[in-house]
This record gives sequence, structure tokens and C-alpha cells, in this order.
Amino acid sequence: MRTSLRRRLLIIVISLILLVWVVAVALTAVHSRSIVLNQIDERLRRFADMAEHTLSAVTANPDVERYFQSRTPRSDSGAHVRVSSLASDDKNQSINIWFSESRIVLGENTVLLPFPDSEGLETLKLEQLGTQADWRVIYRKVPNSTVWLGIGVNLTHARNSGAATTWQAVLPLLIVTPLTSLLLVLGIRRGLKPLDTLAANISARKPQALAPLNISDVPIELDPVVNALNDLLARLDRALASERRFTSNAAHELQTPLSAIKAEVQRCIRQEKNPDTLAMLKGIETRVRRSTETVQQLLTLARLDPEQEFPRVDIDLYELLIDVIAESAGIAHDRSLDLDINVPPGVTINGHPDWVRVLIRNLMTNAFKYADTHTTVAINTEAEDTSLKLSISNSCQPLAPDIIQRLGERFFRPEGQRSNGVGLGLSIAYRIAELHGANLELGSGNEGEGFSVCIIWPLGVKTSA
Repeated sequence: MRTSLRRRLLIIVISLILLVWVVAVALTAVHSRSIVLNQIDERLRRFADMAEHTLSAVTANPDVERYFQSRTPRSDSGAHVRVSSLASDDKNQSINIWFSESRIVLGENTVLLPFPDSEGLETLKLEQLGTQADWRVIYRKVPNSTVWLGIGVNLTHARNSGAATTWQAVLPLLIVTPLTSLLLVLGIRRGLKPLDTLAANISARKPQALAPLNISDVPIELDPVVNALNDLLARLDRALASERRFTSNAAHELQTPLSAIKAEVQRCIRQEKNPDTLAMLKGIETRVRRSTETVQQLLTLARLDPEQEFPRVDIDLYELLIDVIAESAGIAHDRSLDLDINVPPGVTINGHPDWVRVLIRNLMTNAFKYADTHTTVAINTEAEDTSLKLSISNSCQPLAPDIIQRLGERFFRPEGQRSNGVGLGLSIAYRIAELHGANLELGSGNEGEGFSVCIIWPLGVKTSA
């Protein structure tokens, strides 16, 4: 399955942006988790240092320690006493002080810390109000006493707070990502614009335009492609030039012997009295005439060089049609054809007079040759703002659409064609129309019957009063 370069670049770039964003979020989350843990440990150490210093002053004097313990309320069980006035009601922090016979817990709703085995930092899973949570706890033993100090922080709550902080830090990236993607789309579109321009220039070229492409307007990265195209165009130009030279030389070489053969056959016809021999000679004359017409058409094709500058003059279309019809009147008379000419006098077109005559003559001759006998050939014009339409239609057996599409090919003739021909007339007509910037359209006649040719002549149409 083929995909466009623009789409592939967009998919790759946007995918990389999303991947980078996800990796950045993951790394930020991991780093934030580590920072939160380090900050908690640092705060616990500082608070433990201050509490230990305070308790050291209390326990240094036995009388003060006994007084402090005597003033400490006891619970019914004797296990611990909660003192709400000595700490905040934050349930995510816990301070436990163990004396020899009692324990003080600062905070009414905070968790009870287990008695330590040793000093240091630990991560414990404790239950508080029916919920399991991770707690970060630091234990200290007051020097020269039996007093232990335990300070804990709800690590799960701290991590959630850190995650919320991380999300707030990452949220701007999430907002910026669509904007970045949009800017990348616009940037890629602008960056690939030279490709679109190059493609448009190539598409706008006519088939016979084989001049090299200009590489000054394309990026350096496209130089190999443009150079390869220019090399291909140069080889095609040489091949077509060689073909035109061969066609022209062959046609010139054949024209002289064909003229001599035709003259000899005509002389024999005038002298021969035997009917069978006369019939054979007339058949030879017909085939020689067809060969001569083929040679003349090949010469015409060889002369129609698309890069050749040719003079243009204003041509009276009505007078040209009358002259061409007069030249082909014999064919129309033999087939008992009527003409319906709807071309007003004074309509002019701009072009090469000889080539336009060949164009009109080929189309008129085909219309006469392939029309059904005792029918009408219609010639009409329709003037528009920027063009002039000249249509020639006849009545004949309708042609299939695939046959109509191939009628402009050289030497193509539909099967079962009644009239003699070599299949070059419409090819020459197409070439002449193209050289003049005109369009040649083939199709069925009115209501799908017969055949119609329409020439759409471009700007330069002039109508005199």
C-alpha cells in the first residue's frame, strides 16, 4: 500500500513527540518520587535531631525525667497515652516517645509506630483507620537513657502529593504538545512545498516539452531526482529527434519512387485495352496513392516539431472551411452527402495557415469518408468569452467509448472500417491542435448517434462585424 511522504513524516514526527512526552513524564515521575523520598528523609532527620536534643535535656536530670513522667497521663491499659495538645491533628504524621514504663503518642488520630529494634530509617506498612499505607519512620535512642523516639510520615500520602505536583508540572507539556504538533504539520507542509511545486510544474508540461527542469528553485536534497529526470528528458528528446529524422528521411526517400511508379501505372492504364489488366493496374494505382498519402502524412508529422517557432496569422474560418470543402467535395458527392454549415462569415482564429488547413482537411475528410450515405454532415461554431468551438458531426454507426479513446493513436484503425486509410489523420490533427493550444474532443453525436469532433480554440479568437 502506497503512502504519501507527508503522511509518513507526520506520523513519524508526531509519534516521536508522543514517545518523548511519555518518556519525559515517566522520568519526571521517577525523579519526583526519588526527590520526595529524599526530602522526607531529610526532614525526618532534622526533626529527629531537634527532638533528640530536647529529650536529652529532659533525661539528663533524673529528677526532671521523673517529674515529666509523673505529669504524663496514663491510659487504662498502661500501654500508651495520646496527647493532642502537643502536636497537630495531622493524621499523616506520627511522633511516638517511649519511656521505661509508658509511651506518649502525639496526635489523636495518628498511627501507632511499632517499638524499634535499632536506630535508623525504615519503610513500614502500617494500618490506620482500617487502611494499609506505607510509612517512612526514623528511630532514635536518646543517649544515656532508656527513652526512644520514633517519628513517621505517611509515605503513600506524600507520594500522592508528589504525583499531583508532578502532574501540575507536566500538564503544560500536555497542553503544548498539540500546539507543537500543529506547528510541525505546518512546517512539514511548508518544507515539502517545493515537491508540490515541482510536481505541478511537471504536470503542467505538455507531452512534447522535453526541456530540462530548472534546479535553481528546488532544494539541494531534490537535486538527484531532478538531475535524473533531466537525464531522462534529454534521452527522450534525442530519441524523438532521431525518430523524426528517420521518418522525414524515409518519407523523402519513398516519395520519389512512389511518384515514378504512379506515373508509370497511369501511362500503362492509358495504353492498356485488356479489361482484366486494366482492373489490376487500377488496383495498383489505388495502393500507390494510399502509400503516397501515408508518406505525405508522415512528412507532416515530422515537420510538426513542438519546439519549433512558427508564424501565426489571423485566419478567416469561414473562407478556410469553404476551401477545404471544395477540395473534398468529390468524396461528399460520391456518398450523396448533404452539408449543414452554421459558421458566420468574419470569424477568425489565430494560427499557422498551412497547419490549420491540414487540421480542418483531415477532420472534414474523415467526416465525409465514414458518414453513412444519403446523410448530413453538420458544421457548427459556438463563440464563448475565451474560446471558439468548432464542431463537425456526421451520421454513422456509433463507436464504443474504448474505441473513441484510441482514435488519436498513430496507425490505429477500428476493426471492420469500410473506408481506406492509414490511421494518421486524427493523430496529425491532435498534434496541430496541441501546438496551437487548442483542445480536440471526440465523442458521439446528438442523442448518442453518429460521431462528432469538437475543436476548442483558445484566446486569440476575433470576430469582425
